[in-house]
Amino acid sequence: MTIKRLLGLDTLASDYAYGIDPEAGYISEQRMADSWVHTTCGYCSVGCGMLVGVRDGRAVTRARQPRASGQQGAPLPKGLSEHHTLDAEGRPAIRC
Repeated sequence: MTIKRLLGLDTLASDYAYGIDPEAGYISEQRMADSWVHTTCGYCSVGCGMLVGVRDGRAVTRARQPRASGQQGAPLPKGLSEHHTLDAEGRPAIRC
């Protein structure tokens, strides 16, 4: 631990940095994607289209797909976190 951290002066700015992604807009750098994959949300039978952001072969975020069916490109509430389930513990590895 650094002295700045021990004194409470370290803001951990590198952990909370933001950037601008062409698909997702203003987003945490931890969720910046190298590429985007067009897919369909798997939660219900509506079949909303969505974009999954991929970095180092892993899903890190999702973005709306403007011309998708369903909620005018915006995933329903469960679909907002679908990228988290792709690498969930106990699930076979999926590489994008």
